[in-house]
Amino acid sequence: MKKFKTVSQLRKTNLTQLNKDIKQFTNYCNDFYNINKGVYKIATPEEITNAINIYLWCFDGVIQFDTIDRENVRQIIEETQRQTKEDKKQNFDKRLQNLINNLK
Repeated sequence: MKKFKTVSQLRKTNLTQLNKDIKQFTNYCNDFYNINKGVYKIATPEEITNAINIYLWCFDGVIQFDTIDRENVRQIIEETQRQTKEDKKQNFDKRLQNLINNLK
Protein backbone atom coordinates (compact mmCIF):
# COMPACT_ATOMS: atom_id res chain seq x y z
CA MET A 1 0.00 0.00 0.00
CA LYS A 2 1.32 3.42 -0.96
CA LYS A 3 1.98 5.79 1.90
CA PHE A 4 0.70 9.32 1.35
CA LYS A 5 2.17 12.42 2.89
CA THR A 6 0.11 14.27 5.44
CA VAL A 7 -1.72 17.36 4.27
CA SER A 8 0.71 19.61 6.17
CA GLN A 9 3.71 17.87 4.57
CA LEU A 10 2.09 18.15 1.15
CA ARG A 11 1.41 21.87 1.67
CA LYS A 12 4.98 22.42 2.85
CA THR A 13 6.37 20.55 -0.15
CA ASN A 14 4.20 22.53 -2.57
CA LEU A 15 5.08 25.84 -0.91
CA THR A 16 8.76 24.94 -0.95
CA GLN A 17 8.60 24.19 -4.67
CA LEU A 18 6.56 27.31 -5.32
CA ASN A 19 9.11 29.37 -3.40
CA LYS A 20 11.91 27.91 -5.56
CA ASP A 21 9.91 28.62 -8.72
CA ILE A 22 9.31 32.23 -7.69
CA LYS A 23 13.00 32.75 -6.87
CA GLN A 24 14.03 31.29 -10.23
CA PHE A 25 11.44 33.43 -12.01
CA THR A 26 12.67 36.53 -10.18
CA ASN A 27 16.22 35.77 -11.30
CA TYR A 28 14.94 35.17 -14.84
CA CYS A 29 13.18 38.54 -14.90
CA ASN A 30 16.24 40.25 -13.45
CA ASP A 31 18.39 38.72 -16.19
CA PHE A 32 16.20 40.53 -18.70
CA TYR A 33 15.09 43.75 -17.01
CA ASN A 34 17.56 44.63 -14.23
CA ILE A 35 18.83 48.17 -14.70
CA ASN A 36 22.38 47.09 -13.81
CA LYS A 37 22.79 43.75 -15.54
CA GLY A 38 19.76 42.95 -17.67
CA VAL A 39 19.46 42.56 -21.42
CA TYR A 40 16.84 45.33 -21.39
CA LYS A 41 17.89 47.65 -18.56
CA ILE A 42 14.50 49.06 -17.57
CA ALA A 43 13.94 48.46 -13.84
CA THR A 44 15.52 48.22 -10.43
CA PRO A 45 15.47 44.88 -8.62
CA GLU A 46 12.81 46.33 -6.29
CA GLU A 47 10.60 47.36 -9.22
CA ILE A 48 10.95 43.88 -10.70
CA THR A 49 10.07 42.20 -7.41
CA ASN A 50 7.08 44.50 -6.93
CA ALA A 51 5.84 43.77 -10.46
CA ILE A 52 6.18 40.02 -9.87
CA ASN A 53 4.23 40.33 -6.61
CA ILE A 54 1.47 42.25 -8.37
CA TYR A 55 1.41 39.66 -11.15
CA LEU A 56 1.25 36.69 -8.78
CA TRP A 57 -1.42 38.35 -6.65
CA CYS A 58 -3.66 39.58 -9.46
CA PHE A 59 -3.28 37.17 -12.39
CA ASP A 60 -6.23 34.81 -12.67
CA GLY A 61 -4.84 32.03 -14.81
CA VAL A 62 -2.12 29.43 -15.10
CA ILE A 63 1.35 30.77 -14.31
CA GLN A 64 4.16 28.72 -15.80
CA PHE A 65 7.00 31.15 -15.04
CA ASP A 66 7.85 31.32 -18.74
CA THR A 67 8.38 33.99 -21.40
CA ILE A 68 4.72 34.94 -21.45
CA ASP A 69 4.73 35.49 -17.70
CA ARG A 70 7.98 37.46 -17.95
CA GLU A 71 6.47 39.72 -20.62
CA ASN A 72 3.40 40.26 -18.45
CA VAL A 73 5.72 41.33 -15.63
CA ARG A 74 7.45 43.75 -18.05
CA GLN A 75 4.10 45.32 -18.86
CA ILE A 76 3.41 45.81 -15.16
CA ILE A 77 6.86 47.37 -14.70
CA GLU A 78 6.27 49.79 -17.55
CA GLU A 79 2.80 50.72 -16.34
CA THR A 80 3.90 51.31 -12.76
CA GLN A 81 6.84 53.42 -13.98
CA ARG A 82 4.51 55.43 -16.21
CA GLN A 83 2.08 55.88 -13.31
CA THR A 84 4.92 56.95 -11.00
CA LYS A 85 6.05 59.59 -13.51
CA GLU A 86 2.48 60.88 -13.85
CA ASP A 87 2.09 61.00 -10.06
CA LYS A 88 5.34 62.94 -9.71
CA LYS A 89 4.24 65.37 -12.42
CA GLN A 90 0.83 65.83 -10.81
CA ASN A 91 2.44 66.41 -7.41
CA PHE A 92 4.83 68.91 -8.99
CA ASP A 93 1.93 70.65 -10.71
CA LYS A 94 0.07 70.87 -7.38
CA ARG A 95 3.12 72.26 -5.58
CA LEU A 96 3.68 74.76 -8.38
CA GLN A 97 0.04 75.83 -8.30
CA ASN A 98 0.22 76.24 -4.50
CA LEU A 99 3.35 78.34 -4.89
CA ILE A 100 1.70 80.53 -7.50
CA ASN A 101 -1.42 80.90 -5.34
CA ASN A 102 0.73 81.94 -2.38
CA LEU A 103 2.47 84.58 -4.50
CA LYS A 104 -0.81 86.33 -5.31
